Amino acid sequence: MGEARVETKSASIETEFITDDDRVDSVHPVNLYQRFPTWWANYVPMGKIVFWDDTVMMRAQSDEDMTALARYLQDGRDFTAALEVLFEKHQFAEAARMEELRSKHRRRQQGPEELRVSLRAVFAELWKLLPDTHRQRLVYFRDEFVFDFLLGYIAPELFENDIAQDEDAERPPLEFAAFSALCRDFIFNACVLHLSLRMQQEDELRTIALQRVEGRRQAAQREAQRLLQDQQRVDGEAELERLWQEDPDEYTRRKLAEQEGTLQEKQAKSEAAREQRKAEKLRDVEEELAIAKKQRKLDKLAESGNDPHEFDRRRELLAARIRKLDERKRHRETEEARRREKKERKKKAMAAQQKNT
Repeated sequence: MGEARVETKSASIETEFITDDDRVDSVHPVNLYQRFPTWWANYVPMGKIVFWDDTVMMRAQSDEDMTALARYLQDGRDFTAALEVLFEKHQFAEAARMEELRSKHRRRQQGPEELRVSLRAVFAELWKLLPDTHRQRLVYFRDEFVFDFLLGYIAPELFENDIAQDEDAERPPLEFAAFSALCRDFIFNACVLHLSLRMQQEDELRTIALQRVEGRRQAAQREAQRLLQDQQRVDGEAELERLWQEDPDEYTRRKLAEQEGTLQEKQAKSEAAREQRKAEKLRDVEEELAIAKKQRKLDKLAESGNDPHEFDRRRELLAARIRKLDERKRHRETEEARRREKKERKKKAMAAQQKNT
């Protein structure tokens, strides 16, 4: 009751990659294993021409929160004043002056990493300065992933390491107009990203609601089918009872036909199950051959030693494929053992029944 409320804004999982000799792979390309959710591309295709999906941008044009934020960013005097203060405070103004007018420690322009650190500090302060009504409609852009994601989309050219560029060549300074436009675009797109996530949640909830409606419809249909079958069974039993009394020969003929139909249905199910087991075994054999082929290619890549990161990637994919195959085999073996046990119990029960009769 007395503890302060803690709000988690973001979370990350730190992972260490272990090599075959049980050492920590400190140079492993972690970005290689970053994956977006499967639904992400439906809202944020991240293409060069179409970065945000058209449905998101159409919604953004009519969304009241977004239009209010756009007006605040463009016309808000407090926000513009804050940008001017931050431009001075984080020495962007100093960097924009001619070299001979700069302080000694600012004679060189900021490199990509220094610029990123400065902008992170700027946006950390902007997050606190934004009104709560607007902040609630933004993704938490102080998060490292969100910050890099948005900045990489809005101004990728700021962080290009021009290795080919002459060492004495100076990176152009970030003037106040460009700085202001960058801050406004960054915050606006943080709102677009938040809108994309809201739309995904809305679509997911809508899909769940439709699935529940469909589930109830199918359940009602199954219940109606069950009631119909129960009624048909009752009617059939009544008909057989009538035949037993009035026409014993017809009763016998129908009972034999019923037993024959049941037997044929049982045999058909058994045959289908056998064919399925044969198909699964054949699929496993084909998978084993494919794995062996991949393993040979992996061995050749290991011998060449040209691309260790690609080797690690392929090895992990192959290991996952092998684990999946082994798991499928174990599951099938368990099912076959259960089926044999059930068959054996049935045989014993029939033998005991025959013995008693």
